[in-house]
Amino acid sequence: MAEEQLPEPFNHYWQMEKELPKMKTPTLEKTNLSKEWISFLEAISTRVNKDLEDEK
Repeated sequence: MAEEQLPEPFNHYWQMEKELPKMKTPTLEKTNLSKEWISFLEAISTRVNKDLEDEK
């Protein structure tokens, strides 16, 4: 795609001199998750580990 075909905001993005602001997010800790999410993630972990064992 030619540079002149790019939308103006996109063109301007590449010419920025300052770094864009970044949102600071807290680290993911089990204590911050609901019981449902913990169960869900543990089930996924179990399934992935089972699938990995089956591949061996």
